[in-house]
Amino acid sequence: PSGHRVYGAAVQEVLTLIRHCRDFGFSIDETKALVSLSTSEERDCAEARDIAQVHLDAVRSKLSELQNLERSLSKFVQACSDQCVGGPAPKCTI
Repeated sequence: PSGHRVYGAAVQEVLTLIRHCRDFGFSIDETKALVSLSTSEERDCAEARDIAQVHLDAVRSKLSELQNLERSLSKFVQACSDQCVGGPAPKCTI
């Protein structure tokens, strides 16, 4: 009647897992797979590890790309500071 939902402990655990998956950037499909694993006693936790490893590899790859981007942008900014700052924008090294 008050508009609040009441969940049992098992559902709360699943919702907590979903929130953690979101916090770690797992896709919806990865989250569904992890939730499915969390409710199946017959399945091996190696499946969860494998999903997490694939995601970790993707995060590391993205991190490497971002570090390369940071280096490039830093060089552009430094070149502007060294060569053209204060001059006309169309002549900017960036």
